[in-house]
Amino acid sequence: MTSTNTQIISYSPSSSSSQSTHQFTYEVFLSFRGEDTRHGFTDHLYEALISSGIRTFRDDEELERGGVISSELLRAIEESKIFVIIFSENYAASRWCLDELVKISECGATEERRILPIFYHVDPSQVRKQTGSYEKAFVDHEKEADEGKREKIQKWRSALEKVGNLAGYDLQKNQYETRLIKEITHVILKELNSKLLLHVRKNIVGMNFHLEKLKSLIKIESNDVRMIGIYGLGGIGKTTIAKVVYNNISHQFESRIFLENVRERSKDHLSLLQLQKELLNGVVKGKNLELSNGHEGIDVIRNRFHSKKVLLILDDVDKWEQLEFLAREHGWFGPGSRIIITSRDQHCLKVHGVDASYKVEALNYKESIELFCQHAFKQNIPKSDYVDLSNQVVNYVKGLPLALEVLGSFLFCKSVLEWESALQKLKENPNIEVQNVLKISFDGLDKKEQEILLDIACFFKGWNENDVTRLVKHASIGIRVLSDKCLITLCGNTITMHDLVEEMGREIVRHKHREEPGKWSRLWDPKDISFVLRKKMGTEAVEAIFLDMDKSRGISFTTEAFRRMERLRLFKIYWSCGFLNYMKEECQNLLLPEDFEFPSLYLRYLHWERYSLKSLPSNFDGENLIELNLQHSMIEHLWQGKKYLEELKILNLSKSQQLNEIPCFSNMPNLEQLNVQDCRSLDNVDSSVGFLKNLTLLNLSGCQKIRSLPSTIQNLVSLKSLYLGDTGIEELPSLIYHLTSLELLSVSACKNLRSLPSGICKLRSLQVLNLSNCSNLETFPEITEDMECLKQLNLSGTCIKELPSSIEFLKHLTSLQLVKCENLRSLPSSICRLKCLKALDLSECSNFETFPEITEDMKCLQTLNLSGRCIKELPSSIEFLTHLTRLQLVKCENLRSLPSSICRLKYLNTLDLSNCSNLETFPEIMEDMKCLRTLNLSGTCIKELPSSIEFLKHLTSLQLAKCKNLRSLPSSICRLKSLIRLDLSNCSNLETFPEIMEDMECLQWLDLSGTCIKELPSSIEFLTHLTSLPLVKCENLRSLPSSICRLKYLFRLDLSNCSNLETFPEITEDMECLKQLDLSGTCIKELPSSIEFLKHLNSLQLVKCENLRSLPSSICRLKCLEALNISNCSNLETFPEITEDMECLKQLNLSGTCIKELPSSIEFLKHLTSLQLVKCENLRSLPSSICRLKCLEALNISNCSNLETFPEITEDMECLEWLKLSGTCIKELPSSIEFLKHLTSLQLVKCENLRSLPSSICRLKCLEALNISNCSNLETFPEITEDMECLKRLDLSGTCIKELPSSIEFLKHLTSLQLVKCENLRSLPSSICRLKYFTILDLSNCSNFETFPEIMEDMECLEEIDLSGTCIKELPSSIGYLSHLIYLHLSDCKKLRSLPSSIGRLKNLCLGGCTNLVTEDIETQNLMDGVTPSDLRCLSLLEKLDLSHNRMRHMPGAITQLRNLRCLNISHCKMLEEIPELPSSLRDINAHDCPIFGTLSNPSTLLRSFLLKWFKTIEVQFLFKLFFSLF
Repeated sequence: MTSTNTQIISYSPSSSSSQSTHQFTYEVFLSFRGEDTRHGFTDHLYEALISSGIRTFRDDEELERGGVISSELLRAIEESKIFVIIFSENYAASRWCLDELVKISECGATEERRILPIFYHVDPSQVRKQTGSYEKAFVDHEKEADEGKREKIQKWRSALEKVGNLAGYDLQKNQYETRLIKEITHVILKELNSKLLLHVRKNIVGMNFHLEKLKSLIKIESNDVRMIGIYGLGGIGKTTIAKVVYNNISHQFESRIFLENVRERSKDHLSLLQLQKELLNGVVKGKNLELSNGHEGIDVIRNRFHSKKVLLILDDVDKWEQLEFLAREHGWFGPGSRIIITSRDQHCLKVHGVDASYKVEALNYKESIELFCQHAFKQNIPKSDYVDLSNQVVNYVKGLPLALEVLGSFLFCKSVLEWESALQKLKENPNIEVQNVLKISFDGLDKKEQEILLDIACFFKGWNENDVTRLVKHASIGIRVLSDKCLITLCGNTITMHDLVEEMGREIVRHKHREEPGKWSRLWDPKDISFVLRKKMGTEAVEAIFLDMDKSRGISFTTEAFRRMERLRLFKIYWSCGFLNYMKEECQNLLLPEDFEFPSLYLRYLHWERYSLKSLPSNFDGENLIELNLQHSMIEHLWQGKKYLEELKILNLSKSQQLNEIPCFSNMPNLEQLNVQDCRSLDNVDSSVGFLKNLTLLNLSGCQKIRSLPSTIQNLVSLKSLYLGDTGIEELPSLIYHLTSLELLSVSACKNLRSLPSGICKLRSLQVLNLSNCSNLETFPEITEDMECLKQLNLSGTCIKELPSSIEFLKHLTSLQLVKCENLRSLPSSICRLKCLKALDLSECSNFETFPEITEDMKCLQTLNLSGRCIKELPSSIEFLTHLTRLQLVKCENLRSLPSSICRLKYLNTLDLSNCSNLETFPEIMEDMKCLRTLNLSGTCIKELPSSIEFLKHLTSLQLAKCKNLRSLPSSICRLKSLIRLDLSNCSNLETFPEIMEDMECLQWLDLSGTCIKELPSSIEFLTHLTSLPLVKCENLRSLPSSICRLKYLFRLDLSNCSNLETFPEITEDMECLKQLDLSGTCIKELPSSIEFLKHLNSLQLVKCENLRSLPSSICRLKCLEALNISNCSNLETFPEITEDMECLKQLNLSGTCIKELPSSIEFLKHLTSLQLVKCENLRSLPSSICRLKCLEALNISNCSNLETFPEITEDMECLEWLKLSGTCIKELPSSIEFLKHLTSLQLVKCENLRSLPSSICRLKCLEALNISNCSNLETFPEITEDMECLKRLDLSGTCIKELPSSIEFLKHLTSLQLVKCENLRSLPSSICRLKYFTILDLSNCSNFETFPEIMEDMECLEEIDLSGTCIKELPSSIGYLSHLIYLHLSDCKKLRSLPSSIGRLKNLCLGGCTNLVTEDIETQNLMDGVTPSDLRCLSLLEKLDLSHNRMRHMPGAITQLRNLRCLNISHCKMLEEIPELPSSLRDINAHDCPIFGTLSNPSTLLRSFLLKWFKTIEVQFLFKLFFSLF
C-alpha cells in the first residue's frame, strides 16, 4: 500500500508490508446521493478522511472526465476496502445509488472488507423496510417495470435490508456533524491500522519477555511524547522486536510510519532528504512533495506532525545526524506520540536524549534451543539423534537469534554426518552471512577503535578494563565506544564479548593473508605461532603474540625467528592450566638459548611465565614498557647495566626463586605495583624504593630472607597495600605511620615478629590488618588513637595472651579473627563496646574457658564462633547479643548445658552445637525464637528433645545425626510446620518414629538411615510433601506400611542395605512423583507386579539383591524408566520378555547375574544407550537382535568367561562407540565388525583364545583406541590397507606378536603405541618413523628387542620412549632427530654400552641398572665423562636423572652444568667414592643404600653447604650419621 500515514516503508526482500493478500487502490469508497449531501456532510467527511491520509474515492473527483461512468464506478468499488454509505432522504430515488449498493453488498461479503452505514436524517427502519421516502421511491421504480427490472428492484430491496441491518451511525441521535465525522474517521483509521501489520513470524521465541520490558518504557497510557531506544548487537533481534511492538500498538495512533534500514539509506545529505520525503509521503493529501534541502524538510515534518498522534519507528540508526533530520525534538510530534529508535550504538541514543533505552540481550539456553529447532527441525525440540549436535550449535552461537536462524535453516534436512562436517567447518571458517551482519558495526568504527576491538577479540576478552586501558593506547575512550556499540559488554570492570564477535575479530585479522600467519597483526593460536616460529615466517606486521604453553607441543624459540617482528608491542607466554600436566608432573619448560634476543623497542607488555634465562637479553629496550611480568622465572637479575624504564607501572617477578637482586628503583620512577612474592633468594629491598612516589602495591610475602625494610619505605605516600607475610622480618619500621595512604597491611606468618610498633595505631587509612600465624607475637599495642578506618583485624594463630582493654577504640571494627590463639584465656570486658563488630571468631582457642559477661548491647554482632574451645558454659547475658544471627559451638566438648536465656536471641538464624559430645540436654524453649531456621545437634550426647521444641515454629532444618543416646522423639515435633529437613541418620538407638498426628506440610527430606527403627508408622502418609526418604542400612526394618504409597510428592526412596527387608508393598496408588527407588542389598525375593504403577520412575536400583530370582513382566510398563541396575543379583537367571517399548530406558546393567541368555525381544529397548553384562559367567552368546539397538553407545561384555562368539552385525549400529570384550572366551571377531562405523573404543584385553584380527577392522574409521593387551596367543596384527584416521591409542602389550606390519605408517594419527612385554618382538619397521603425531612409545620389558630403527624423519611430536628391560645394545645416532623427546627410560638395559652424543631435549633420563654403560673400570663410558660443556646443550633441559644401581666410582664432573636438574637418583651405587659440585637447581637426592654418605668422615665443604642451602628432601640409609658428620 501507499497510504499517506499508514504506509510501511520496507526495503527488505523478505519482508512484506501487510498481511493482507489483496492490494486495494482505495481505502474508503463514499456512496451518497449528491443532491442531498455532496456540498455538506459528504464533503466535510471526505476532507476529514483525506486529511488523515486515507485514500478515499468520491465519484465527482476521482472519475476521469469523459469516462463511461458505470464501468469506472464498478472498478472503483472492486478496488476499495471500506464502504461508507450515506443513506439520506432521497438516496433510494437514485438508481445509480442503488446499483452501487448492490455491488457494494456483493463485494463487502469478504473478510477483508467492511460496510459502514450512516443514516443521515433518516430512520434506519425506513432503509431496512423501505418505508417513508424509501417506499415512495420504490413505488416510482416499480411503475412500468418489466420482468428484468422487477428482478433488479428485488436486489435493491435485499441490499437495503441487508445493509440497513448493519451497525452504523444515526445522525438523528447525534446532532453535531463535526463530532460524528471525527468519530467515523477514528474508527476507519483503527480498522485500517489493525489490518496493516508488518510481516513477522508467529510465536517468536522470547518475544513476550521483550514486550513486557518495553511496556513499562513505552507507557502507552501517557499523553506525553516519548522517545524509546532499543539497542544491542547486530543480529540480536532489534528490528523484529520493533516490528512486533509496531503491530501491537499501531492501531492506537492517528499516523504510523516504519522507516527501515535508516543506516543503509542515509549515506549522504541527498539520501537523508529522500528519507524525509518518505516520512512525509501522503501526509500532504497524497501529492508528491518537493523539498529543496534537509532543513526545509525539518520544517515541514515539524508542521505536519506537531498536532498528530504519531507512531514512528526509525530502524537501524547509527548516527546522531539521522535523528536530527528525522525526529530531532519531542515538540515535533503531537501529544501521545511514540518514537522508537533501534540502533547498535547506545551512545547515539544517549546523545539524542531518548526518554528510556532497552538493551536486547542474547537468548538463554532454553530459548536458543527452541529457536534453533524451529528452523533445523520445524519443531521446538531436537530430534533424538541430534541432541548433542544441537547443543554444540547452541553453545557455539551463544544466544544470537540471527545465527540460530541461519545455521538452523542451513542444517535443515541434513544427516548427522553432514552436521558433524558443518560444525567442524564452522570452527575453521565462520558463517559468512552472520559475520557480514556483525562486521557492519566494525566498519562503523574509526581506525583506533577497530584496533582496540581486534586486541580484545584476540587477547583481552575477560580482562579487567583497567588493565586493558593501561596496556593499549587510547583504550579508555575506545572501550566506551565499543560498549556503546554493543560490541563488548562491561560486567563491572570485566570486558566480555560475544563469541561470534570474537570470532569476527579474529577472522578480520586472518582475512588478507589466510595461509600466511606470519603476516597477521596478532597471533593467538599455538599452532599458528609454532608454525611461524618454526618456519621463521614472522614479519614486521606482527604486533602481538599470546602463547598458551598448555596447548603447545614442542615449540622452540630462536633469535632468528623473532628478528623481523620489529613492531612487537604485546608479548605473553603463559600456562593456562598451571604447570602440572594430566599426570600431575611438571610441564616442560620453554628453554631458551643463552644468546636469545627478541625485539623490544615497541614493547608495552611483556608477560613471560617460567622465563628460563638468568636475565633479559642484552639488547632489551624497555623504553615503552608498561608491564613486565616474569613470574615463576629462572631469572637472577633483570638485566646487565643500567636501563631507564620511565613508562613501567607494573613489575611482577613473583615466585622467581633464583632472583637475588632488583635494579635501582630510581630508573623506574612511575612504578605503581611491585610484586616479588616467594622470591626466596632475595634478601633485601634497595633503599631506592623510597623514590617510588606512585607505588600503590608492594608484595614481599614469602621472601623469607628479608629480615628488615629500608627506612625509606616511609616515603611511599601512595602505598595502599603492603604484603609482608612469611618473610623473615623481625620488626616493622617505627615510622610506618608515615604511610598515610596504607589501607591493607598483611604481616601473616612472620614467625620472627614479636611485637608491633605503637605507631601502627596512627595508620589513619588502614582498613585491614592481618597478623595471622605470627606465632611469636605475644602482645598487641595499646590503641591510643581512634583507628577510624580499621574494619578487619586478624590475630589468628598468634601467641597473644590477652587483648588490650583499649580495643574499644577500634570503633569501626567489623571483623575480629582470633582463631587458634592457644594462649588466649579471656577477653577484656571492653570488647562489648565494639558497637560496629559484626563477626567475632574465637574457634580453636583451646585454653579459652569463659566468655565475658555482656554488659552492653552489641547491636551489630551477627556471627559468633566459639567452636573447638575449652568453654564450659555460656553467660546468661548472651541474650544481650540481640542481633546475633549465627552462633557456632561446634566440638565444645566441655559444654554440658546452655543457658535458658539463649531462647531470647530473637534474630538467631543458625545454632550449631554439633559434636558437643557432653551436651546432654537442650533447654526448654519458653519463647518463640521466630528467626531460628537451622538447629544442629548432631553428635551430641542428647537423650531427648524437650516437648517445647514445637515453639521453634519457623525451624526449617533440624540435624540430629549420630545422636547415639537418642531413643525417641517427642510427639510435638510434628507441630514444626515449617520444618523442611529432619536428619536422624546414624542415631543407632532410635527405635521408633512418632505417630504423625498433624500434616507436616513443609517437610521434604527425612533421613532415618542407620537407625534401629523396626517399622514406619502408618501415619507416614501425612508427610504429604515429603520428597526424599533415605532409609539406608536400617537393618531392623522388615517391611514398609502400605500407606507409603500415598506420599504423592515422594521423589526418592532409598532402602539400600536394609538387609532384612523382604518385601515391597503392593502399589495401590500412582506415586506420580517417585523417580528414584533403590532396593540394593535388601533381602527382597520379588517385586510386586504392581510396580507398573510407578509410572514416572526413572531409576530402579536392585544391586546385590541376592535372593531376587526374577523380575515381573509388568516392569516393562515403566515407560519413564531410564536406568535399571540389577548387577550382582547372583541368582537372577532370566530377564523378562520385553512386550512393550520401554522408550526411555537408556541404561541396563545385568553385570554379575546368573543370566544365561538375553531375550531376542531386547531389540524393543530402542533407546538403550548402555548395556552392561560384565562377569555374566553363564552367558554363552548374544541374540542377533542386539544389532537392532540403534541408540546403543556402550556395550560391555568383559569377563563373560564363557562367551565364545560375537554375533554377525547385520545392521549399522550407528551410535555404538564403546565395545568391551575383555576377558571373554572369544576366538575371533566377525568380519562384519566393520559395520560398527562409529566405534571409538574397542577393548579386547586378555582374550587368550584370540589368535588374529579380521582385516575389516581397518575400516573402523572412527576408532580412537584399540586395546588387545595380554591376548597371549595373538601372533600377528593385520596389514593396514586403509587409513584409520582417528586411531590414536594402540595397545599390543603382552601379546605373542613377532613384528609389526610395515603398513603401520597408515595409522597417521596414532599418538600412543604400547608394546610392553612383547617377548617375541625383536625389531620395529622403519616405517614407524612416519607416524608424525606419535607422542609415546613403550617397549619396556620386550626382553628380545635388540635394535631401534634409524630415524630418517623428524618425529616432531614424540616425547617419551621407554626401552627399559630390553636387550638393546645401542641407540642410533639419529635419535638426535627426535628434537622434542623429553622422557627416555633405559633402566635395566643390561647390554646397553653407549649413548649417542645428542639425545634430543630430554627432561627425564633413566639409566638405572645399565651396568654395562656405567662401570667401575670404564669411566669414560659413563653418561657425561669426556663430554665438553658445549656438547651439553642436548641435556641442558634435564630435570631428572636416574643413575641408580650402577657401579660407578666417580660421578661425571659435567653434571655441574645441568642447571635445570632438580632430581638425582644415585641409590644403590655402592661403589661411589666421590661427589663433585652439584647444580644449585637440585631439590631432591635419593641416595638410599649409598655407603659414601655413611663412611665419609669429613664431607667436602661444598657438599655440606649445598645440603644446608638447597636440599628439601634427602633419602639416605645412614641419615643420622650423615648429619652428625656434617654438623
